[in-house]
This record gives sequence, structure tokens and C-alpha cells, in this order.
Amino acid sequence: SCFGWQEWSRPAGPYKMILRPYQSALVDAARRSFASGKRRVILQMATGGGKTPVGCSIIQSAANKGHEVWMGCHKNFLVEQASEKLKQFGVYHGVVSSSSKYNARQKVHVCGLGVLKNRMHSMRAPSIFVWDECHHIGARTWVEIMEAFPNTFHLGLTATPTRPSGAG
Repeated sequence: SCFGWQEWSRPAGPYKMILRPYQSALVDAARRSFASGKRRVILQMATGGGKTPVGCSIIQSAANKGHEVWMGCHKNFLVEQASEKLKQFGVYHGVVSSSSKYNARQKVHVCGLGVLKNRMHSMRAPSIFVWDECHHIGARTWVEIMEAFPNTFHLGLTATPTRPSGAG
């Protein structure tokens, strides 16, 4: 498995991912929304538009400022993909999954939501929580996790913010 930061070495030279202009515009829009006092923001992009790189850019910036940041994913392959993308951004992070333990030395964690539900109370609360595929936010586990952190900034990433029932 490629879970866990220790399994790769940083390549030589500067390590920087460059966002496309439309992705940078979304990052700026999210920052403005948070700065205006909003605690829950959704970024919608079409499938393949680069939601994970946008989320990782925000995570990188927050981590550089010393914030505790979690990224929640509902499938193991999405946890793995997010971890790999954070590596491309040069962000040291831990993984919270059934095959890995919480590492309190890390300020950034990619979390499987099923496992996080059972472990979140023994972890430091995040300043920022990035929700991958946030159109699932109405699910009981997701709501329970979100409501456990009312002072956290929540950023949702999705291509489809409206549920099939028509609910947001």
C-alpha cells in the first residue's frame, strides 16, 4: 500500500504544483468566503476539473501556516489518491485508515471517514476540514463528524452539490 508518508522520498529540487487559472480563482473565492465569516463552503467543479489539486493547494497553504487540517474521503482508493496528491504538493501528512494509525506529530491527515468516526475524539480538532465528494454530506456518519467540529472551517469539494432528491 502507498499509505503513509514514510514510504516515499522527496525528489531533489523545488517541489511545487501550479494550479490552472480557473483553479486559482476557486481557491481565492473559498478564501474570501471564509474571510467573510462563512464556516462551510462548497467548491463545485466538473469531473476531471481538478478538485483534489485545489483542495491540496488549500491544505498546503493552511499547513504552512501551522493549521491542523483533515481531508475526509469515504472510499479507501480516494484516501490513497488524496495522499498521493498531497505528496505531489510536498505536504507531509498522516493517514487515518483501518491500516494506519493516527500520528500526532503530523498536522495534516487524510482520513477514511468510517475509521475517523471512531477515532476523531482521540485526535486534535482540525482548524480546516476538506470534504472530498461532499455531496454525501447528508449521510449520518458525515453529519456526525461535521457536527463534532462546529468551530472548524469546512470546505466541500464536489461535481454534484445537489442530491438526487433535490436536497442540497
